[in-house]
Amino acid sequence: MSNSFIECAAAAQRSLLSHEWVTTGFGTMDDDALREAVAVLEALSHSAQAIQADVIAEIAGRARRHDDAEAARIGYYGPHCTEEFVVDELALLLSSTRHAASHRYDRAVRTARSASVMAAWRSGQIDGDKAESIAHSYAVCGETLTDEQMDRLIDASLQYATGHTAPQLREWLRRRQIAADPAAAERRRRIAQGERRVVIRHLDDGVSELWALLPTVAARRIQQILDQVARESRGGDPEDLMDNRRADALVELLTGEIDPPPVSVQVVVPVDVLTGTSDEPAWIPGVGPITAPEARTLAGPTADDAHRTVFRRLVTDPATGALTDLAEEQYRPSARLERAVRARDLTC
Repeated sequence: MSNSFIECAAAAQRSLLSHEWVTTGFGTMDDDALREAVAVLEALSHSAQAIQADVIAEIAGRARRHDDAEAARIGYYGPHCTEEFVVDELALLLSSTRHAASHRYDRAVRTARSASVMAAWRSGQIDGDKAESIAHSYAVCGETLTDEQMDRLIDASLQYATGHTAPQLREWLRRRQIAADPAAAERRRRIAQGERRVVIRHLDDGVSELWALLPTVAARRIQQILDQVARESRGGDPEDLMDNRRADALVELLTGEIDPPPVSVQVVVPVDVLTGTSDEPAWIPGVGPITAPEARTLAGPTADDAHRTVFRRLVTDPATGALTDLAEEQYRPSARLERAVRARDLTC
């Protein structure tokens, strides 16, 4: 990086910090100007972070090229490569933890793979979280989609991102990833579920950490069972002790002290997915999109299974998203309508 760039960036910072509004305060600005200043400064912050990511990606690229050249010279990669120390260098430069520096490094390298994503981030239209989410989609779908299809997906993602929050964007991207290549999405699901496991780590002071990687639908069932047991056993406990009650419920359920209560999991599925004529994603409220094969499996029976879980099928029109059928008869119509609306629109 030339000194002229560094001088330009430093001059821009000095100019902003020395502006009369910064030095004397914003008390005389009208309300509209104050609100506009918040938005402009946010975009400026996004731009600065994007340019910094560009610089980090260049540092990483140079380290990688150095390692490749050295490996070509001696015929193998040595036990320690230059690139592996880039994160440590960033942590020193930024006075941050190695974990924080590693996150910035990963984000920079990932987003640098898409010029359009970087351009949108650099212009201040999106922030780093959104840029990273879109870039992740690029990595997930890049091997199964053509360049033209990938460009369309990214363009649509950028348009959606400018008017929605980062969590909304991630959910939208997950649906688009499944819809873009349903077969690949189903393969990824099966591979990911092959990694399921439980880890117990003993800590100090008489507590241990239990961590599990589970199929999402199974995790949703567990979540609802724990919530229900915790609510029923709360008694006069304050709400802030619900986490304790969920932990107690987990132990009681696993050790057989209590039986799991019946719970229901809703599956919002377009009718053409249910009939097998479409592989568009379905939806589980509180979880997000799922693949069509999994949806067809879950949306079939509506009676209690061996785990006392009812999967309630909410069938929608694929063109409009309007609810056309609800496979459930045991609740009052008003409650049924409320659940249907919440499941379809996420709010009532």
